[in-house]
Amino acid sequence: MQSDIWMLDASSGEAHNLTGDIWSDFEPAWSPDGNVIVFHSDRGPETELGRYTSENLALLETTFDQLDLYLMEPGARYARRLTVDETWDDRSARFGKDTNRVVFISDRNGIENLYEKRLDTGSVRPLTDLDVGVMQVAVASGSDLAALVSLRRGIPSIYTLRLPFDRNLPRDPLIPNVWAQ
Repeated sequence: MQSDIWMLDASSGEAHNLTGDIWSDFEPAWSPDGNVIVFHSDRGPETELGRYTSENLALLETTFDQLDLYLMEPGARYARRLTVDETWDDRSARFGKDTNRVVFISDRNGIENLYEKRLDTGSVRPLTDLDVGVMQVAVASGSDLAALVSLRRGIPSIYTLRLPFDRNLPRDPLIPNVWAQ
């Protein structure tokens, strides 16, 4: 299923398609200063927004199953690809109060855990090391308080994580589970 990122002008009611192409773009989140949007997509290296349609792309030769993180300014012609991984999915990015840092969910060790991506240095590091994984994440606007959905005794439960960007795990990278090996 293909989806685009739209922006609604609240005063005029006018909607603008910001991505407008064949790729599926999901879960947009504004930076704290309101200048950029982070999102995840299956677009791979195709960062030009609005260019590719079913008429000018060989659909049978294209894969749509890999998710990476992207950053864009509304109205820009290109998005900036933040993560590049041909095996694992990166999704659900959210800013804290620092515009140079995002948290996101990735299955890099075979289990969906919370990671940090520094936009100024490009570094990535794990913030959680859970056996049951993280299903969803939200960060309170203008703060560094995160809410996570994870399983507890098989039931999706909500947990809060104070100062997720200040966490230091004893291992980086995380140990791969049996599926990741």
